[in-house]
Amino acid sequence: MENLKAVLIDDEAAANKVLAALHAAYDDLKIVGQYTDPDHALNEIERLNPDVVFLDIEMGPTNGIELANRLTRNHYFQLVFVTAFSKYAVHAFEVNAIDYLLKPVQKSRLDKTIAKLRSNRTSSGNGRLNSTESDRFLHVVSLDHLTIYNQDQKVMVWRTRKARELFFYLWLNSHSPVNKRTLIEHLFPDRDPDKAQVLLHTTVYQLRRCLADIGFPKAIKFANESYSLLVPVTSDVGKLEQILKQKRQDPASIADILELYNRDFLEEESYDWALELQRIIKRKTYKVLTLYAERELESYRFSTLLADCLEKIRQLDPTDEVTARLFLLYYGYQQRITDLKQYFTSYKKLLMQELELRPQAFLEEIYRDFTR
Repeated sequence: MENLKAVLIDDEAAANKVLAALHAAYDDLKIVGQYTDPDHALNEIERLNPDVVFLDIEMGPTNGIELANRLTRNHYFQLVFVTAFSKYAVHAFEVNAIDYLLKPVQKSRLDKTIAKLRSNRTSSGNGRLNSTESDRFLHVVSLDHLTIYNQDQKVMVWRTRKARELFFYLWLNSHSPVNKRTLIEHLFPDRDPDKAQVLLHTTVYQLRRCLADIGFPKAIKFANESYSLLVPVTSDVGKLEQILKQKRQDPASIADILELYNRDFLEEESYDWALELQRIIKRKTYKVLTLYAERELESYRFSTLLADCLEKIRQLDPTDEVTARLFLLYYGYQQRITDLKQYFTSYKKLLMQELELRPQAFLEEIYRDFTR
C-alpha cells in the first residue's frame, strides 16, 4: 500500500518541525507539505492531495476550525487537530476530525492517531482496487431496498441518515449545482440557521467519507456557495424512466417494469422534497401498465405476464376505477365468477374504508353483466 501523505499546518515553524520529527518514526507516512501560512496551504491542498492534514487551531488571526471547513469543502482527507488548548475539542469533532492532539505531542499518543489513520486508509482503499478511474461508477437502487454500490459491487455504508439524504438530493439535482441555502431548507428546515450551516458542513464531510470509502475521494465539488456531485451514476429509476418515456408496451418492456418497480421511489425514507417526483413516477408507471392490460384484455390474452401486471396495477392504485374495471373484465372474460365476486366485495369495502365512496355506476353495471 502507498504511504500516507501528510500535510502539517501551524503558524509556528518550530511546531511543524517538532511534529515532523515525530512523524519520521513511521515508515508508511510521508510529509508532503509544511505550512505556516493558511492561505498558502489552501492554494496547495489540491496539488498535494494528502491523505491526512495535521492542523493547529490557534494561528493568529486565522481560526483552525474555519480553515478546516474551507479545506474540506472540495477535498476529502482525514483531519487531525494539534493544539495547546483542550477547550476546542468539541468544536474539532464537530468538523469530523478523527483525532485531537494536545501539545506537546507525546509519541505514545501519536502512535494511537497513526493507528487510526492506517485503519481508515485500509477501509477506504478497499473500494478502489479493481477498476481504473474511467471505469468507476455508482449504481443506485431506488425502487426497492435503498442500496448504492460501485462498479465492483461494493455497497456504500452510510455514516448517518442525513448523509444518505444529501446524496440522493445531490444526485437528483445533478444537472446543476445546488446552493447551500437550498440544501439547508430541505435537509434542516427546522434548525437555527447557524446550527444548520454547521450540520450541513458536517453532513457533507460525512458523505465525502462514504464516497471515499467506496472509491470516489473527489466526488463533491463546492464552488460559488453551491455543491455538485461529480460521480457517474446509473440507476433502476433511470432505466424505468427510459421505458416510460418511450411508452413501450411490448411484453419485454412490461416485464422490465415489473422487475424494476418493487417499491415506490425512495419509499423507505419518504423525503418531503422527493414526494412529488415519487408521485409522478408512480402515475406514469400506472398509465403504461394499464394501457398494456387494456390491450391484452381486448385481445382476450390471459398470460402470466398480464396477471403479474394486474397485481402491480393493484399495488400502485387499488382504489382507482380503472384498476377495478380491469380486474372485473379479467375475471369476467374467463368466467371466474367466484374470483370476480370476491374481488368486487373487497374493492367496495376498501373504497368505503379509504374514501367513504361507493363504486361508480359503470362498475356496478359490468359486475351485474357478468353475474346474471
